[in-house]
Order: sequence, then structure tokens, then C-alpha cells
Amino acid sequence: MKNIWSEIRNDNYDDFSQVITIDAWTTDNDNEEGTVIASIDTRNDHNAEVTYLDPRAKKDKYAQEMITEARKRVIRGNDVNNWLVTKIYPSIGIDQPDNHDQIVCYIRCDVEETEVDPDNYHSGDFGNAFRRMLEEKV
Repeated sequence: MKNIWSEIRNDNYDDFSQVITIDAWTTDNDNEEGTVIASIDTRNDHNAEVTYLDPRAKKDKYAQEMITEARKRVIRGNDVNNWLVTKIYPSIGIDQPDNHDQIVCYIRCDVEETEVDPDNYHSGDFGNAFRRMLEEKV
């Protein structure tokens, strides 16, 4: 089955609504305006609920691949956030630092760059990434 869209991006985050939009283009024409075909709610810890704005995205393989990739990033980021807030900061006796979002991003990206199975990571992977971050003095 042929894909509906020629390009799909899953990296546009809206700070106000706290969603990632899944933007799609039907042609390779640089003048074409993209369309939001779905959005992913980033506020729920383990759900990353998808809202489909174009119902065709539910069945399009390319769209589903991009949505799944974005959902995994959201869920992993939320897992890192919870790990830091509930386990690490209390254990070292500090409040959430001002650069917390940067720390979450660093750890999430570090774990993604390793050979860890994205469906089977655990807090030890976060701990290793946290140690690397401290060694680099990020």
C-alpha cells in the first residue's frame, strides 16, 4: 500500500498546549504547506495519548511509524522525569534544579543513543546516563 504522505515530521513541540504535532506533506514541493495529521499529549506520564486530526493517519504505515517513534520519546522522557523527581533528587537531598528539563533531555537522548532496546530499558540505564552527564559536567 502506498503512503499517503511523502514527508512526515514528529519533532514540533507546542509549549503552550504541551503537545507534539505530527506534521505531514503530500508532495516534495517546498512551497506546500504542511498539515497537522495528529498530536501527542505529553502531560500524561505513561500514555502519550494520540489525537488523530486526519483519520487516514490511523492506517497509514509511515504515519504510524512516526507517531510510535514520538510516543516512545515522550514516554521515555516522562520516565526519566519521574525517576529524577521521585528517586534521585530526594536521595541526594536537593530540590528540582532550574536546569531539570536539560537534565531530562540529556539522559533521554543518551539512553536513545546506546544499544538499549527502546521497549526494555530500566532505571539502571538512566543511572549510567546520569553518571556520564556528571562526568561531562553538563
